Amino acid sequence: MRASRMRRAALAAVSGLACLGQVPSHAAAKSPAPLAALDKALSAAINRENANPNQANFDASLKAAEAVIAAAEGLPMGPDTSPYLARALVSRSSYAREAGEIDKSLADAERAREVILPYRDLAPDAYVQSIALAGDVAIRRALFQQAADRLGEGAGYLAQRRGKGPSSAALDMSESNIGYTLAIAYMQLGQYDASVKAQEASLAARVRAVGEFHPATISARYNLALRLSRAGRLEEAEAMARLAAEQVKQHVPQTDLGHVRAVETLALVLAGGGKRSEAVEVARHALDIRVATTGTGDVNFAAGLTSLGGLLADLGRYDEAVSVLSGATSTQDKLGALAAPTDRLRTLTFLGHAQLGQGKMADARQSLDAAYAIWEKTRAAGTAETLLPSVALARLDSGDEAGAVAAATAHLAVASSPRAPVLGKAQSCAIGALLGIAAAECGGSPGYALVRAVTDRLDASADGELVLADRLSLELAMRLALRNGDVQLAADASQVLVGSKVARATRLAAARAGTSDPGLAARIRTLQDAEMAYRRANSVYLLLLGNGGDVQSARTARDVALATLEQERAGIASSYPAWAALTARQGVPLADIRSTLAKDEAVLAVVPALTSAFVLLVSPDRAVVQRMQPSRASFASSAARLRRALDQRSFDAASSHELYRAIFAGIAPDLRRTGALRIVAGGDAAAIPFATLLERPVDRIGRKAPFLVMRYALSAGASLQARTAQPRRALAASAMLALGAPTPFGTSMADAQAARKGPLLASAVFRGGQADAQSLASLPALRSAEVEAVSRSVGKATVLTGDQASEEQLAKTRLDQYGVLLFATHALVAGEMEGVTEPALVLARPERGSSSDGVLTASEIGALRLDADWVILSACNTAAGDGEAAPAYSGLAQAFRYAGARTLMLSHWPVRDDAAAVLAATVLKEAAKGRKPAQALRTAMLRAMADPDLPDAANPHVWAPFVVFE
Repeated sequence: MRASRMRRAALAAVSGLACLGQVPSHAAAKSPAPLAALDKALSAAINRENANPNQANFDASLKAAEAVIAAAEGLPMGPDTSPYLARALVSRSSYAREAGEIDKSLADAERAREVILPYRDLAPDAYVQSIALAGDVAIRRALFQQAADRLGEGAGYLAQRRGKGPSSAALDMSESNIGYTLAIAYMQLGQYDASVKAQEASLAARVRAVGEFHPATISARYNLALRLSRAGRLEEAEAMARLAAEQVKQHVPQTDLGHVRAVETLALVLAGGGKRSEAVEVARHALDIRVATTGTGDVNFAAGLTSLGGLLADLGRYDEAVSVLSGATSTQDKLGALAAPTDRLRTLTFLGHAQLGQGKMADARQSLDAAYAIWEKTRAAGTAETLLPSVALARLDSGDEAGAVAAATAHLAVASSPRAPVLGKAQSCAIGALLGIAAAECGGSPGYALVRAVTDRLDASADGELVLADRLSLELAMRLALRNGDVQLAADASQVLVGSKVARATRLAAARAGTSDPGLAARIRTLQDAEMAYRRANSVYLLLLGNGGDVQSARTARDVALATLEQERAGIASSYPAWAALTARQGVPLADIRSTLAKDEAVLAVVPALTSAFVLLVSPDRAVVQRMQPSRASFASSAARLRRALDQRSFDAASSHELYRAIFAGIAPDLRRTGALRIVAGGDAAAIPFATLLERPVDRIGRKAPFLVMRYALSAGASLQARTAQPRRALAASAMLALGAPTPFGTSMADAQAARKGPLLASAVFRGGQADAQSLASLPALRSAEVEAVSRSVGKATVLTGDQASEEQLAKTRLDQYGVLLFATHALVAGEMEGVTEPALVLARPERGSSSDGVLTASEIGALRLDADWVILSACNTAAGDGEAAPAYSGLAQAFRYAGARTLMLSHWPVRDDAAAVLAATVLKEAAKGRKPAQALRTAMLRAMADPDLPDAANPHVWAPFVVFE
C-alpha cells in the first residue's frame, strides 16, 4: 500500500516540513456549484484519510482530486476556478511524489503554480502550497537552481504580504516550510550563508505559527543546527543542536519521529565539530530509536545508517563501516525512486571510502564510480570535495589514468568557486599535480598547501584527530613527495600522519617547560587543566544527552567547567600571549631532525595513510622516503596477526618477517651504520612491537633468532623531532615510588577472569561513570614480588602495596619528589561503554564510605603533578589507545606525558610477573649507569631472553612486552 496522507504528514514533520489541522474547502459564494461541491468532497476525503489511513481512503482522496481537475479543466481559468484546480493539482502531485513518480509530481506542481499565480492574493494558501511542493520535488530531481528560484519567489511573496493583510497559522507554517526547503536548495548550491538565513526565517515562522516548544518548531531548530554546521559556524551549530536535543527530551515523545531526528542531528553536528567518538554513540542511540519507532524500511533509516557508517569510516573502523553502509544501500535499492539521488550519492561515497580503507579496490571503484555518475547529473554542492579526490585516486590505482584525469579536472573546476572549502581547493590542486594537470590557480607548492590545510583543520577540531579526508589528503601529499623526490614534504606530511594525542600532550608539557617564570608555568598548567576538564565534562554531557540519560547534573558540571576555562583563557591572553603558538602543530625541518641525532642514531617514521603505507628514514647524513609494497590494509592485517599471537602468549614468525620486509626491505642498506632507531609510528603501525620483527625467516624461535632488537636499540616517539632535552636527576640518587599488588576488589570471580580472553574493557567496569565493584572483583590478586624486586634497583624507594596502593594514599603523596614511578597493577583498556570511556589503572579496593572508586582514570592521571624521569607501567596493554579505534599511545601514555613524565616504559600486552621484575629492574640499573633509555631496554631484553631462570624465555611474549616511549 502506498503511503497515506497521514503518514506523509509525519514524514514531512521529521524532515523539517510540517502540517496543521484539518483541510478546509475553498468553496466561495461565486464558485461554480459543481466545482465547489467536488472541492468539498476532496476536503472530506483528505480528512477521512488523515483520520483513518488505509488504501481505500487513499484511493478515494486521489479519485476526488482527479474529479476536481477534470471538472475545472472544462471551465475558463479565472478567480472562481483557478484555486480549485491548483489545490487539486497539489494533492495529485503530492500523491505522485510519495509514489516515487517524481516527474509527474513536478509537472503537476508546476502547473498548479502557473494557474494560481495571477490570483494568488485571492488564494494565497493554494499558491504557497504549489510553490512549496514544486520546490521540494525539484530538489528530489536535483534541480537545485530551479527549486531555489521557485521557493525564493514564494518566500519573497509571503514576506511582502506579512503585515499588509490577514495572516494565519496555516500561512505562517507554509512560510516556514518554504524557508526550510529553500535552505536545502541553497545548501545544495553551496550558498551556505543564504541557507542559514532561509532556515532562520523558517524557525521564526514556526514560532509564530505554533509556539516555542511545538515539535515542528524544535525540528526547525535542529535543521538550523545542520545549516550552521555546514556554514562552518561550529560552536553555534553545537549549541543549537544541544538545545533541540534537550527540548525534544522535554516536549516530544520518543515515538515521535522528530525526537529521533533531533538526536541524529546532534550526532552529525558533533561529528562536524570533530567530536566523532561521542557522535558515534549518539548516532547508534538514534538508530535504535528509529528501529523501534519506524522500523528499517524507509529513507530515514537508510540516512541514519549512512551517517553512522560515515562516522565509523572517519574513525578508521572500515569493516564496521562497510557493513553498516551496505545495509543503507540495500534499503535504498528497495525504496527505488523514493530514495533521493543525493542520499544515494552520500551513501555510495562513504561506502567507497570505507572499501578503500579495507584495501578492496575493485569494490571501492564500483561504489565510487556509481557515486560519480550521480554527481555528474546532480552537481550537488558539498559533495565534490568528499567524492572527487577519492574517485581520482581509485581510478589511478586501478590503472585508469584517463578516468582519474577526468575526475581531477572536474574537481579543479568545482574548487575554483570562491565558496569552495580550503581543504577541497588544496586537494584538487594536489591530485591535479599528481596527474600532471596544470592549474594556474594552484601555485607552485600544492603538496605543502594541502598539508597546511589539514593541519589548520586539525588545530580547529575539537579532538585534533585525523579523519578519512585527512588521511586521503596526506596520502596525496606523500605520493607527491615521492614523485618529486621532496623528502621535506614527506617529513611534513608524516609529522601530521603520525601525530597523536601524546604529541599534543608533549607540546603542552613543553609549553610549560618553555618559560623560565615559575608563576607563568603554573598559570599555563592551570589553563591546560581547565581545557581538559571542560572537554571531559562536555563529553559526558553530550553522551548522556544523546543516549537518553539524566543530563541536569552533567549540564551544570559542563557549564561550570566552561566558565572556569573562559576565565583562564582571558587571564593567560594578557599574561602570556605567545603560549598558543608553542602548542600548535608545526612542520619539522629536516635539518632540525638531524641536529638531534648522534652519529649512530636515526629516526624512522612508519606512516599508514588511506590506501598506502609509507616509510621515512632520517639519519645524520641522508633522508629517504618510500612507499611500502603491500597496501595499507595488507600491512595492517599482518600487524594484527602478530599482535593477536603475542596477546595469546604465542608468536607468528611469518607475520613478523612480513612486517620486517614491508618496512625495512628498501632502507636496510641505509641503516648499516645505525645502532639506535627512534620509531615514530602512526595508525596501525603504532601497535607493532618492533623489537620482535624477524630480519629473515626461521624454522624455530630461539634466543639467537634474528630479531630487530639484536641489531638496534629501539624507542618510540610521538614526533619526528626529538623532545627538547630537560634536566634529569642522577638515577642512582633518584627517589622511586613503586605502587603495585593493590588489595583486590574480590576473589569470588577470579576463575571467571582466568577464563576471560583478552583484557578487561572499561565498558565492563564503569556504570554511569563510576567503577563497578562487582566487575572489578573479577580481577585476580597480584603478587608484590615484582614491586619489591624493582624497588631494590633504586637507592631510595617508597613501596605502596595492599591497602596502601590506593587512590587516597596517592592523593596524599607529593609525587613530584620522585624521579621514578612504577605502577604494577591491572589496567582497563578503553572500549565502548554506556556513559564514559577512558583507560584506567585499578588500585586498591576503597574503604567503605570512601569517595574514591579505586580506579585511577586517564583524566585523573592527567591532573597529577609529576616531575618523573621514568614512569613504568607494568600492566595490561598500557600502550593502548583511549578509544575503540584510537591510536596506540593515546591513552595512559598521553595522560602521564601531560602530567609531567619524560620517559615512559609501557606494556603492549599483560606482562608475566617474573619477566616484568627482570626487565624493569635491569632497565633501571642500566639507566643508572648512564645508558640511554633505548639502550637500557635493549640490554634488558637480551638478558631476559637468555635468562635460564625465566621459563620459555626465548618467546617474545616473555621478553618483548615493553616499549620505551620518549
